[in-house]
Amino acid sequence: MSVKNTSKTRKNIISGVDVLKDIAKANKQAVTKPSKPVKWEVVLDDSQILIAERFVEAKSVSQKIEASLEASKNDLYPILQNFLIEKMWNTKSRPTNPLILIKRRDGSVDHQFQFILSDKFSISCPDNIEDRFQYFMGLLDQCGLSEDDSERLLENEVYFESVVGFKSLDVLTKGKLGEGRAWIESTQEEKIVGQKLATLVTWRGGYPLPEPLTEKENILLIDMSNKVQVKAGFLERVAQYCKTKEQLVLVLTIFKPTMYASHVQFGLEQNDNKKNERQNKIAQRIINSGY
Repeated sequence: MSVKNTSKTRKNIISGVDVLKDIAKANKQAVTKPSKPVKWEVVLDDSQILIAERFVEAKSVSQKIEASLEASKNDLYPILQNFLIEKMWNTKSRPTNPLILIKRRDGSVDHQFQFILSDKFSISCPDNIEDRFQYFMGLLDQCGLSEDDSERLLENEVYFESVVGFKSLDVLTKGKLGEGRAWIESTQEEKIVGQKLATLVTWRGGYPLPEPLTEKENILLIDMSNKVQVKAGFLERVAQYCKTKEQLVLVLTIFKPTMYASHVQFGLEQNDNKKNERQNKIAQRIINSGY
């Protein structure tokens, strides 16, 4: 079991001291919630208006461009992931990152980019799972792996770690995002711990002394999380635990590697004027149609 360095927690606490003073005062007096503040206007001169106008214009255009980019990634990435997994299955090892070439009719390269298979993984494991080994055994069983292959994969390639840290004051006094980004409101007991902690942080000596945390409240302050990681070289070996390509596809949805496009080059062998002309047409198309 490892214990996280508490410097990050301490930094979060110290950086929020001014805000937390209000939380500490809440124990002594009721704070009247202010009405919705009235926004005031900044009067810009002519040159500043031009700068602000340029920002608004660029922002409005970029939102449409970014939406089109995300939609194209959602369509393209699964196609390229399938090629990588096919290669991984055929070679029973990690493939090198492919180069994607988009050619003109005469065979010359118009655009190109690399598709990166990284060693960063997204692995989901709920914190309330007591036996994580058996939890992942169940997931691998759903992928079609035999019990023997599942056990070998977990024993050889995955390690489980419980990480102990401290809840931030935001989590204690407000709440946090849970599974599926659902908001989980902090309990009344957690809020009391947060208020006590805020008082301790903002205390600068003198009387009355801050009220200490009880043993039960100390437990509420602890944040225990489950950490699941794959070992180095996992992608080199993972196909060897699977009997079919379909099993490999499913296993990589559990231990999901990050894949992304990089080193994008547009309009190769064309001068800047020609590239600008093409990009203007593309931008106009996206703005008009969103595609």
